[in-house]
Amino acid sequence: MSSGDHVSPQQLQMFMPAGELRQNIPNDYYPQSEQDQSVEGMWERKLKETKSDDIHPDLHGSIASEGVKRPVRIHVEDGTILDGHHRIAAAADIDPKMEVPVRNIGRQSNPQAMRPVRISDLV
Repeated sequence: MSSGDHVSPQQLQMFMPAGELRQNIPNDYYPQSEQDQSVEGMWERKLKETKSDDIHPDLHGSIASEGVKRPVRIHVEDGTILDGHHRIAAAADIDPKMEVPVRNIGRQSNPQAMRPVRISDLV
Protein backbone atom coordinates (compact mmCIF):
# COMPACT_ATOMS: atom_id res chain seq x y z
CA MET A 1 0.00 0.00 0.00
CA SER A 2 1.46 3.36 -0.97
CA SER A 3 1.08 6.58 0.94
CA GLY A 4 -1.26 7.80 -1.80
CA ASP A 5 -3.87 5.18 -1.01
CA HIS A 6 -5.26 7.33 1.81
CA VAL A 7 -5.18 10.68 0.00
CA SER A 8 -8.34 12.29 -1.26
CA PRO A 9 -8.23 13.93 -4.72
CA GLN A 10 -8.09 17.35 -3.06
CA GLN A 11 -4.98 16.49 -1.02
CA LEU A 12 -1.42 16.37 -2.27
CA GLN A 13 0.89 13.52 -1.38
CA MET A 14 3.98 14.27 0.70
CA PHE A 15 5.63 10.92 -0.09
CA MET A 16 5.35 8.63 -3.10
CA PRO A 17 6.89 5.24 -3.91
CA ALA A 18 9.96 5.57 -6.16
CA GLY A 19 8.58 3.06 -8.66
CA GLU A 20 5.40 5.10 -9.00
CA LEU A 21 7.34 8.33 -9.44
CA ARG A 22 9.44 6.67 -12.14
CA GLN A 23 6.27 6.36 -14.23
CA ASN A 24 6.10 10.17 -14.49
CA ILE A 25 7.94 12.03 -17.21
CA PRO A 26 10.89 14.28 -16.25
CA ASN A 27 10.90 17.79 -17.65
CA ASP A 28 14.22 17.11 -19.40
CA TYR A 29 13.06 14.13 -21.47
CA TYR A 30 13.38 14.84 -25.20
CA PRO A 31 12.52 11.77 -27.28
CA GLN A 32 14.23 13.28 -30.31
CA SER A 33 17.60 13.45 -28.57
CA GLU A 34 20.25 10.92 -29.47
CA GLN A 35 20.82 9.76 -25.89
CA ASP A 36 17.15 9.57 -24.84
CA GLN A 37 15.38 7.75 -27.65
CA SER A 38 13.03 6.09 -25.17
CA VAL A 39 11.80 6.93 -21.69
CA GLU A 40 13.29 3.68 -20.39
CA GLY A 41 16.64 4.59 -21.97
CA MET A 42 16.51 7.99 -20.31
CA TRP A 43 15.89 6.41 -16.87
CA GLU A 44 18.74 3.93 -17.44
CA ARG A 45 21.07 6.82 -18.28
CA LYS A 46 20.05 8.67 -15.12
CA LEU A 47 20.59 5.53 -13.03
CA LYS A 48 24.06 5.07 -14.54
CA GLU A 49 24.85 8.71 -13.70
CA THR A 50 23.85 8.14 -10.04
CA LYS A 51 26.52 5.45 -9.84
CA SER A 52 29.18 7.63 -11.49
CA ASP A 53 31.66 9.39 -9.22
CA ASP A 54 32.22 11.98 -11.93
CA ILE A 55 28.61 13.12 -12.17
CA HIS A 56 26.92 12.40 -8.83
CA PRO A 57 29.51 11.17 -6.32
CA ASP A 58 28.05 8.48 -4.05
CA LEU A 59 24.41 9.45 -4.69
CA HIS A 60 23.31 5.84 -5.19
CA GLY A 61 25.20 4.65 -2.09
CA SER A 62 23.85 7.50 0.02
CA ILE A 63 20.26 6.75 -0.96
CA ALA A 64 20.83 3.03 -0.35
CA SER A 65 21.98 3.70 3.21
CA GLU A 66 19.91 6.75 4.20
CA GLY A 67 17.01 6.98 1.77
CA VAL A 68 16.02 10.12 -0.13
CA LYS A 69 16.25 13.12 2.18
CA ARG A 70 15.66 16.08 -0.14
CA PRO A 71 12.16 16.22 -1.66
CA VAL A 72 11.78 15.82 -5.39
CA ARG A 73 9.72 18.52 -7.07
CA ILE A 74 6.61 17.53 -9.02
CA HIS A 75 4.35 19.83 -11.01
CA VAL A 76 0.85 19.67 -9.52
CA GLU A 77 -1.07 20.02 -12.77
CA ASP A 78 0.49 17.24 -14.86
CA GLY A 79 2.86 15.32 -12.57
CA THR A 80 5.98 16.31 -14.51
CA ILE A 81 9.13 15.72 -12.49
CA LEU A 82 10.83 19.11 -12.22
CA ASP A 83 13.76 18.19 -9.96
CA GLY A 84 15.04 14.95 -8.47
CA HIS A 85 15.29 12.72 -11.55
CA HIS A 86 18.51 11.07 -10.37
CA ARG A 87 17.21 10.56 -6.83
CA ILE A 88 14.11 8.84 -8.22
CA ALA A 89 16.21 6.64 -10.54
CA ALA A 90 18.46 5.54 -7.66
CA ALA A 91 15.60 4.96 -5.22
CA ALA A 92 13.60 2.94 -7.77
CA ASP A 93 16.67 0.81 -8.48
CA ILE A 94 17.26 0.13 -4.79
CA ASP A 95 13.61 -0.48 -3.86
CA PRO A 96 10.67 0.57 -6.07
CA LYS A 97 8.52 0.81 -2.91
CA MET A 98 10.93 3.25 -1.20
CA GLU A 99 8.94 6.30 -0.11
CA VAL A 100 10.40 9.48 -1.61
CA PRO A 101 9.54 12.92 -0.19
CA VAL A 102 7.65 15.04 -2.70
CA ARG A 103 7.21 18.79 -2.95
CA ASN A 104 4.32 19.78 -5.18
CA ILE A 105 4.91 22.87 -7.32
CA GLY A 106 2.31 24.95 -9.15
CA ARG A 107 -1.37 25.60 -8.70
CA GLN A 108 -4.07 23.07 -8.17
CA SER A 109 -6.90 24.64 -10.12
CA ASN A 110 -8.56 21.33 -10.94
CA PRO A 111 -8.01 18.26 -8.73
CA GLN A 112 -8.76 15.96 -11.68
CA ALA A 113 -5.92 17.59 -13.63
CA MET A 114 -3.45 16.35 -11.02
CA ARG A 115 -3.19 12.96 -12.75
CA PRO A 116 0.46 12.54 -13.73
CA VAL A 117 1.54 12.08 -17.32
CA ARG A 118 2.40 8.39 -17.42
CA ILE A 119 4.71 6.60 -19.81
CA SER A 120 1.73 4.53 -20.96
CA ASP A 121 0.01 7.78 -22.03
CA LEU A 122 2.72 8.31 -24.63
CA VAL A 123 2.40 4.98 -26.41
